[in-house]
Amino acid sequence: MIKGKKYLKKQVVASVLALSMAAASLTGCSNGLSSSKKESSNVGTMTQEEASTTKVMVIGDYDIYMDELLVYAIQAMVTNNGTLASVKANPDTYKEQTLSLIRTTKILYDVTQHNDVTLDDSDMETTNNTINNFLKSMPDGLLEKYGISEDVVRKVFTEQTYVSKFENDIKNDMGKTIQDDVEEKVKDYNFMVFDYILFPTVETTEDDTPATNTDGSYKYVDDAAKQKAKENAEALLKELEAGGDAETLATKYGVSNYYFERTGYVGSFTDSINKAVENMKAGDCSGVLEEKLGYAVIHMKSDHDEELLKNYAYAVASDTVDDQFDKLEEQWLSTIEVDTEKDMEGTVWADYDLSGLAQSLADGGLLNGASSTSSADRTKYDLLVKDTNTEQFATDCFVFFCKKIKGK
Repeated sequence: MIKGKKYLKKQVVASVLALSMAAASLTGCSNGLSSSKKESSNVGTMTQEEASTTKVMVIGDYDIYMDELLVYAIQAMVTNNGTLASVKANPDTYKEQTLSLIRTTKILYDVTQHNDVTLDDSDMETTNNTINNFLKSMPDGLLEKYGISEDVVRKVFTEQTYVSKFENDIKNDMGKTIQDDVEEKVKDYNFMVFDYILFPTVETTEDDTPATNTDGSYKYVDDAAKQKAKENAEALLKELEAGGDAETLATKYGVSNYYFERTGYVGSFTDSINKAVENMKAGDCSGVLEEKLGYAVIHMKSDHDEELLKNYAYAVASDTVDDQFDKLEEQWLSTIEVDTEKDMEGTVWADYDLSGLAQSLADGGLLNGASSTSSADRTKYDLLVKDTNTEQFATDCFVFFCKKIKGK
């Protein structure tokens, strides 16, 4: 078992992706260097012979030398949005991230070698492009300065590709089986999309949430206001039945903040809504419903929606796969005994000064915090980070949306 904090497994794939993107964003800009580049620090530099023969640690049967570990250190600093100041202030944090990343990668790579994982031409083409972009993105002379050969770079990225492919293939196989099972279980569910427009009869706060009394009950508007809300709901319904657009009408009647496009299946909503939509077909309107919070009108946009059913099954499968895969990975990570202290070669890594490498990366625009980094290079890298995070944010939002469908 691994003794100590296990680093996030997604960093293995993220390192490959993020560094590839970073490289691509900087290629073509004088190797990512500004014309005013300062001479980088010589702290931590070594020859290629020194780096390739300085043993730092062991992971199972794998001897790890300084040149390989420094590639992982670059990944740890760049893909974790490191800054020159943070590396200098907290070098041990980045050193631990580096060790965690290489341990996870090496152990999982060892698993791939015992499971006949192979890379096809497409895998190798992608890997070679990633490697070449990485090499082009490195500031002039940085790799040579720290004893990092092209061969060791290729070794690191190739092994990470094996891990990435292995994980993706297993997840895809697991996901397909689970998704098929879920689709079979919910094949008779009526998945639907509908417009929901509410005319509140409760008082609301500044942020449009229902106001409550001290006992927790809702504060309702007076009878005249309730009657007006009902009349407006009835008027909107007539226009909706005549072919009007629900969202446009909600704006017209001043309830745009209470217009929602609801997605789910019969049985996943409140009892009153489940009853109202149970037999509705696309294009139907519900009539005016008296809800706890006001008068509501529903317009069905689609019923028995097969695409939504598949999306639901996919989301359920994704959640299940993540849970099952985490358990499976724990088993893989236990195949090699790791001792975070005894596996280290003396204090070689503990004594190593990362500040020089961090300074060189910062001077090349790959870390925040170098005064010599041009604003153009910095902007490109900032956009890269935002794009990478946005992709993850979109994924998180989709999972959240699907969990809401399941009623979690």
